[in-house]
Formats: sequence, structure tokens, C-alpha cells
Amino acid sequence: MKHKHYDVIMAWANGEQLQLFQRLNRKWMDWTYPYSPAFYPAEEYRVKPKIKTIKYRWYLNITAPDYPFMIRDNSASMPYLESKVQDGSGRWISDWLTLEYAE
Repeated sequence: MKHKHYDVIMAWANGEQLQLFQRLNRKWMDWTYPYSPAFYPAEEYRVKPKIKTIKYRWYLNITAPDYPFMIRDNSASMPYLESKVQDGSGRWISDWLTLEYAE
């Protein structure tokens, strides 16, 4: 029978960063200790989720002001929208915003 934490142990052995669930404050905490985790069956461990970042901002088409929309920084539409801002038929209604989430 495999150890309860077999997959986490293998990921840790391959260099992945781990997290331990601390029941007292009910949070996942990074494993930063200089020694190996004990991998107690009563504890909860996981591979630290990778964080993905998206940059976006809001755009408003002057001819359709009831329908603002979000545009990502890597969108192929960016040059077109910038030209609309320049000619006055559109405008940015926010600064660049950042959204981070775990994969």
C-alpha cells in the first residue's frame, strides 16, 4: 500500500515546493524549514500551487457606452484599441490591473 502522501513526497523529492496545512490558523503555509518534512499521516501536505498572473484594463467604446469590456495586455486587439483611443472614439476607463490565481 502506498503512503498517504506518496505523490507529495515524490514531488518534493523532485524539487517541488511544499505547503503544510496549519490547523490552528487554517492556512496553507510554505515548508521553509532546512530539514525534511516528516510526512505524518495525520497532517495535510500539498505541492505549492503555481501562481498565474493576468494583466488587463477596461476599455469603453464611445459609440456603445453601456458595454465596457476588459482587454488583456497580450491581446491582438491592443493596437486597434490604441488607435481608437487616439482618434477619440474609445477610451481607457481603468489603469492596468493585475489578477493572480493558482493554477
